[in-house]
Amino acid sequence: MLRRWLGDVDPDLRYNAVLVACELVTNVIRHVPAGDQRNWVEVRLGTADDFIRLKVIDPGTPHREPRFEPLNPGSMRQSGRGLSLVASLAIRCGTHLTDGEHRVVWADLPWS
Repeated sequence: MLRRWLGDVDPDLRYNAVLVACELVTNVIRHVPAGDQRNWVEVRLGTADDFIRLKVIDPGTPHREPRFEPLNPGSMRQSGRGLSLVASLAIRCGTHLTDGEHRVVWADLPWS
């Protein structure tokens, strides 16, 4: 669906946007506890003159602060690189909680 929303943009931007979305949604699947009314994730895409903003919104976790521990560049671990990858592709990225305690993770990707 994200590819369709982006239409005929630069193929590198389309690839990077899909990669960022996959990483962020994977984090939701791996780290957000399951439960009643917690089986959802929302992906939003917005555009500006010089960037696109990708947001992934989830039900949140019991931890108010995100737990981000960057890996050493030479690490051989099989997982844990997702947010570092997002940060390397984005010109800006961040996270916050909504009033309803839902987690929003966003990344701005340059048009080129």
